[in-house]
Amino acid sequence: MKKETKFDYDTELDILHVYTSDLEEIKGGITFGNFTIDVANDGKILGVELEGASSHLNMEPQKLASLDKADILIKKNGNILFIGFTVIKGKENSTIQINVPNQEECIPLSN
Repeated sequence: MKKETKFDYDTELDILHVYTSDLEEIKGGITFGNFTIDVANDGKILGVELEGASSHLNMEPQKLASLDKADILIKKNGNILFIGFTVIKGKENSTIQINVPNQEECIPLSN
């Protein structure tokens, strides 16, 4: 599933944050490796943050700082939840995702 998104890139910390434009309050974050997943009070996934973004996305920090577009990707397949994002700068694009076991107590699956 794709959601309308916004994004911020911190050049000093090399962190890319892609998030929905929903104005809901974030309940908290769940960290898996270099990913932090932002979850709303109602269980929706509102954002994904990636530490070490330039190396994981194989894209220069200058390009990450001036992206044209970024989309959050959320897909459920059996008992696995695929969470990630695609970033686009000009003709260059990169996608990264993390596969998370579907555990309702860990990540609610409200859309």
